[in-house]
Amino acid sequence: FNVADASGGRWVMPPVLPAASHPCECAGSVPGAESPLWTRRDDDVDFDVVRRRLADYHAETEPVLDVFRERGRLLHFRPYRGIDDVGKLSKMVGDSICG
Repeated sequence: FNVADASGGRWVMPPVLPAASHPCECAGSVPGAESPLWTRRDDDVDFDVVRRRLADYHAETEPVLDVFRERGRLLHFRPYRGIDDVGKLSKMVGDSICG
């Protein structure tokens, strides 16, 4: 879920809040949300934990991206309209797979 309005310039991304029909198992909520949202983990505020998560990303995820980039299979997509751009993304993926 996107709980913030991230609109500005070319970006049109209003909040996408959880619906009451799909509640989360969590505490707390965001104003305007129809159901509780995820809980912020206690270690989310610990800079060492965040640094370790970023280090893990660079060590474990970036190499996978590099493989796809080297094979010419990494797609670049900017969802300027957020969820409204899902159709464009689907077409882009389909075109890439089907040629």
